[in-house]
Amino acid sequence: MLQDNRRAFGGFTPVRRLVTTALLISMALVLAWLERLLPAELVAPIPGIKLGLPNIITLFALYHTDMRTALTVVFGRTLLAALLFGNPASFAFSLMGGLFALAAMAALRRGYGSVFTPLGVSVLGAAFHNIGQICAAAAVMRTAGVFSYLAVLLVSAVPTGLLTGLVFELVNERLSKIVLFGR
Repeated sequence: MLQDNRRAFGGFTPVRRLVTTALLISMALVLAWLERLLPAELVAPIPGIKLGLPNIITLFALYHTDMRTALTVVFGRTLLAALLFGNPASFAFSLMGGLFALAAMAALRRGYGSVFTPLGVSVLGAAFHNIGQICAAAAVMRTAGVFSYLAVLLVSAVPTGLLTGLVFELVNERLSKIVLFGR
């Protein structure tokens, strides 16, 4: 069993895997907190648009760990962020957005990983994060009217996805050495 765990996660022991996952969740939570500190008008004058800084860590988990760990990071950071900064509705919106984004990015990376750089993967993730959040809003509010706002959010996904993808590319190598213990 231990050997299988090591193979699935870059040769890490279960303890190392746990520590790495906790580090990733912590970093994503810090980025979520920093994002909340930014004035909304600085990001965009349109309500509901955020930079998506925690998605930098989701990208990192997608590229450097297995899917189980990436899912744990998305779930852990959304749960903790909702408990610390939000409410049950924000948890539902963020979790749906995070799961949609991770699924889309993983599918693109698996199917076309040699064609798309992390920038392209990140833009797709930003778009699907918005789609997931609109689906959650439609379910919570019990109205399909919220889908009319999707066009605005999808347009915003391009610059925000490019930003998170660019930051990921800039910090990826250094972050790998820190989080993956020099690997």
